[in-house]
Amino acid sequence: MIKPLIVAELGANHMGSFERAKQILDCAGKAGAGAFKMQVWSEDTMCIDPTYVIDHGAWKGVRMVDLYRDCYTPWDWLPKLFDAAYARDMEPFASVFDEDAVDYLEGLNSQLYKIASYELVDLKLLRRVAATGKRVILSTGAATRDEIALAVAQFPRASDVTLLHCVSEYPSRPDSANLATMRDMGERFGCDFGLSDHSLGVGVAVAAAAMGASVIEKHLALRRSDGGPDGGFSMEPEEFAVMCHAARQAAVAQGDITYVHKPSRLRRSLWVGRDVTAGSALAACDIRSARPALGALPRDLDAFIGRPAARDIAAGTPLTWDLVTASSSQALEK
Repeated sequence: MIKPLIVAELGANHMGSFERAKQILDCAGKAGAGAFKMQVWSEDTMCIDPTYVIDHGAWKGVRMVDLYRDCYTPWDWLPKLFDAAYARDMEPFASVFDEDAVDYLEGLNSQLYKIASYELVDLKLLRRVAATGKRVILSTGAATRDEIALAVAQFPRASDVTLLHCVSEYPSRPDSANLATMRDMGERFGCDFGLSDHSLGVGVAVAAAAMGASVIEKHLALRRSDGGPDGGFSMEPEEFAVMCHAARQAAVAQGDITYVHKPSRLRRSLWVGRDVTAGSALAACDIRSARPALGALPRDLDAFIGRPAARDIAAGTPLTWDLVTASSSQALEK
């Protein structure tokens, strides 16, 4: 897997059309996504109260049952979308919202599951996913630190868990990203970490890649102007391609901690600044520091002062140890 794993999130951007969903998947593959994610739930498990109206955020004023009716991905699309993703060298997987969805995806041999931020407290669902033995990605946009710890504890191996830092605003602002939390989660809980990003543009995602995110997830639409529940905070294909390239460059640029650099001829070294006759003791005025680095290092300047010239030395000669002898005082010290 090329890190970071960049996930193109379909969400509700299919707007009820399989053909649109397939177009978005194709765009994700062309843009360089490594995975394609869907959202899977049973129609009767998301909401009970048909009258509840969302009172804040991007969907303020919308009845929750209507929102999830509009966002629903028909299950008979999933085998075809899985096959199309494999054909594009992307890993297909889904956010699951109920146990029936897990059972269905097991039938498709899904190797990866996602738990959305608002489901992180549903321990029964987490245990069902854990029972599959597959890898899992947990979004944390609505969870406290203790709730994250409890969620991770439902899985037998922390190495199978990736925690995604997430700001549950749609869209979110870059100055609310607090990416330091992302890396802290990985260190605190012993898991891989990444980012589920709802901000506009590529900056936050690229910053996350530079900080070591192993997964970056962004919603993808054909065009934001198409509308739909997720359109306002989704990327367009051209932007997504730029993000994929830039995030992977940022990830590679982390490199390793190293203070070792190849010696360069472009550095300074010591040079003889004026003609010196054999036997004459070198004085500070006889020596210059200049480029290129063909002589001794400038840090050795004091060690050369007072040493007799072993032979006549012409001005403009790189100063090296074979051009001098020990002074009488240095010889006595030995």
